[in-house]
Amino acid sequence: MTDLSGLIHTTCEKFAKRNAFMLKENKKIFTVTFEDFEKRIIRTATGLKKRGITDCNVIISGKNSYEWVVSFLSAIYAGCVVVPLDASLPAEEYSRIVKRSDAKAILFSPDIEEKCLCQETEIKIPFTEIESLEEEGNFELPKKMSDDLAIILFTSGTTANSKAVMLSHKNFVSNVESLSKWEDFRAEDRYLALLPFFHAFGITGFLVYFYHGACTAFCEGLRIKKAFTDYTITAFVAVPLILDKMKANILSHIEKTGRGKKFNFARKLSGFLRKFGIDIRRKLFGEIHKQLGGGIRLIITGAAAISKETADFYNDIGMTLIQGYGLSETAPVLSAENPENMRAGSVGKALPGVEVKIFEPDDEGIGEIIAKGPNIMLGYKDEPSPIYDGYFHTGDIGRIDSDGYIFICGRKKNVIVLPNGENVFPEEIESKINEIEGVLESVVYMTGEKAVIGAKVVYDEELTNTEKIGVEIEEINKTLAEFKKIRKIEYTVEEFVKTSTGKIKRNLI
Repeated sequence: MTDLSGLIHTTCEKFAKRNAFMLKENKKIFTVTFEDFEKRIIRTATGLKKRGITDCNVIISGKNSYEWVVSFLSAIYAGCVVVPLDASLPAEEYSRIVKRSDAKAILFSPDIEEKCLCQETEIKIPFTEIESLEEEGNFELPKKMSDDLAIILFTSGTTANSKAVMLSHKNFVSNVESLSKWEDFRAEDRYLALLPFFHAFGITGFLVYFYHGACTAFCEGLRIKKAFTDYTITAFVAVPLILDKMKANILSHIEKTGRGKKFNFARKLSGFLRKFGIDIRRKLFGEIHKQLGGGIRLIITGAAAISKETADFYNDIGMTLIQGYGLSETAPVLSAENPENMRAGSVGKALPGVEVKIFEPDDEGIGEIIAKGPNIMLGYKDEPSPIYDGYFHTGDIGRIDSDGYIFICGRKKNVIVLPNGENVFPEEIESKINEIEGVLESVVYMTGEKAVIGAKVVYDEELTNTEKIGVEIEEINKTLAEFKKIRKIEYTVEEFVKTSTGKIKRNLI
């Protein structure tokens, strides 16, 4: 299997009569089988070709939906290169990226019609008209080579620094196959497609569950909890920001109902029993599971670092939380945990078929993470590629222990270089601050004429106060080297501005 159309076709044949999607219309849920889904994308691809939309770049823009997936895979079946584009971008930035994409057509959701109709693309089709494109006729799957360009993804950031990542069919197919060897995906799963499809993590998350015959559902706006219960979701992929908020809501409900002490005792009891191979988590925390639809068994997270506290919370209540690491340029997963390969603080081990190592490590084994494998991008569309001797230089700083577990220290571009030449990885200190009860997030930076380390802390006024946080930070300082100690602290209750994947925009702090 070398291309995406082959992966989809093989999957639809294998699981023909199984349900591929759960959809809602007029508050009623109905399903679409794999067989019927492929018939639709074949008819739509035939219609796209008759409109001249073939062997060209096609933008797809809108919120995650069944129509988005139909448009995406129909364009792939028509032999096109897909450019998923964030519908929420400001109009000026949106237009600039449309121009950079060299797209002939744009398929879009009706809610962004005004933004899309003014673009310079030759053809503009709203999702509401996709069905009218369908044509019957003889159809042959496009003959694509594995290294042919499949998708162009624009990374998060401003227009000035967003990169156009060129990803091949092989990049995505190989990542799906590698993940399949590493994680416990099941045909019986009901998958909630939460992560936006204009990110590699969102696309690959959908593809890997589809490949395993799972049934996909979509979320109506931000009503995640309702989607969990309506579709009895068993698995989903989410950024840490979503998981942090879910955890906060669950704990708030527990405290309000006066069950805090009982819950904490149950966590300790469960942890003790698991040491002896006795797992009663789903029974002990059945009420929490019921609130979330009763079916969630597997959560995968990535795109940003997740706190140990949040990861432990989900695993402690019987929802296996797997942390992964990767970038858009790696389609996207380089490494991940699984239940048999977990180590505190790490992002797991390299996926099968992927090589990850440290470039020019220092005395502590810390250096830039580089990777080689079939999931590494073709390059950037309009700038030099950071691939040297076959290795992609990630820009992330980390280390790998003797057992192959990968630990991320921070982004190369975020490293603080003090006047004395010492390097400070802000993410290392932020992870400690973020574990303080009541702290929601933090940013560490260099400040003042003496160039010392400062921290800006976002906290929840209902859970803590600045005096308590200050005391905890002093305790953290005792564990840090002298040059890393936090000398100045700012406090705020306003969340930091973030990218769509939950990464803090440090330049705006």
